[in-house]
Order: sequence, then C-alpha cells, then structure tokens
Amino acid sequence: MKTIKGLPIVNATLPIYLVITSEDIANGIRKDPTSCAAAVAFKRQHRVTEILMHRSRAYIKYDYMDAWVRGAVPKSLSNEQIVFDRGGDFQPGTYVFSPLLESKRPKGKRQGGNTEPSTEGKTKRVRRVLEGVRSEAGFD
Repeated sequence: MKTIKGLPIVNATLPIYLVITSEDIANGIRKDPTSCAAAVAFKRQHRVTEILMHRSRAYIKYDYMDAWVRGAVPKSLSNEQIVFDRGGDFQPGTYVFSPLLESKRPKGKRQGGNTEPSTEGKTKRVRRVLEGVRSEAGFD
C-alpha cells in the first residue's frame, strides 16, 4: 500500500465541495501544492491539517483521520491552477472533488507483458510537458 509520510492513502467515498474566494487566491502561493489557493480554501473550510493539491489528484490529511484521502481534482480547477501557476488570474468559484472512478484507481500492479514491444516502423510520439506549473502527483 502506498503511503505519504508513513500514513496510508485511502480513496474518497463522497464528493467534497470547495468554495474558493478572492481572499484564498490572494493568500495562495503559485506552484506550491501545499499552499496554493485551493489548499488555502481547504484549510479554511474543512478540518484539514495538510494537503497536496496536484493537477489531477488531491491528497487531503484531515485532523480526525490517520490517513490521507485521495480525490480527483475537477478539470475546471486544474485549468485554473495552470493559469495561476503561470502568473495569470485565478477565478473564484465552487468546485466539486469527486471520488476516483474504479477504473482510475491505482491497482498496485502495472499492466503489460514481460517483453519489450517492437518499435520497428513506428513513429515516436513526442510527449508534451507543461512548463511553469506544479508537478503531477507521484503517489498513484
């Protein structure tokens, strides 16, 4: 089982509602998953002691739990985070963090065979990396 700071990661079972205000945005720090505008709002509205707010996943440590709760970051908030990290304006609003779909949850094993696939005759796909934004979560 994956852990963060020695505590297990559990999946959220219910949606989590978050209202981000202008004050949260003013107090947020760009490119910081622990102190961005959404993290500031979580700490203000919920009983959260620590949070890791990445582009697609949020890891939330509530003060009454001995585990981290993993939730899916809504696409609209992910887009706002990218704009904010690059120096643009973050728009206040209400966001809903959904539990991860069963198909999106980590299974513990990587899929695939033991052999390397043939790359003969195939065009190499160029992977686009977003520059100037926070890192993607590495806990899944």
